[in-house]
Amino acid sequence: MTVLIDTSVLSLALLRRKKTAEPPAVAQLRGMLEAGDRVVLTGVVLQEVLAGPRDAKVAAALARDLEAFPLLEPDRSDHEAAAALHRTARHSGITAGTIDCLIATLAVRHRAALLTTDRDFTLLAPLCGLTLA
Repeated sequence: MTVLIDTSVLSLALLRRKKTAEPPAVAQLRGMLEAGDRVVLTGVVLQEVLAGPRDAKVAAALARDLEAFPLLEPDRSDHEAAAALHRTARHSGITAGTIDCLIATLAVRHRAALLTTDRDFTLLAPLCGLTLA
């Protein structure tokens, strides 16, 4: 199974304190990695995660660690589909960010389940056929 990891889960996994209990989404990610699932990112998720650390050395180390995860790269049709999803969501009374629409569109096109803690994707899923992990 291919799983696209959203910023919400990746941030929890990378930035949580070791003394705190492991959030369920992080445990789910760990289980997927241990099971050998294909875990992927997209550029906007990578960018959001790397923008978090204040220290450049921490960000560089994080970037090296994340090189292990393939990136799903959007093409023109993905951007067009994301814009259409955004319009559909807005017409349905759902407020969704354009980046979330792009992430959802990429997951659908690549037949990847999306692992996220962001509830906005629960609202988008029925509009675009998104599978949530």
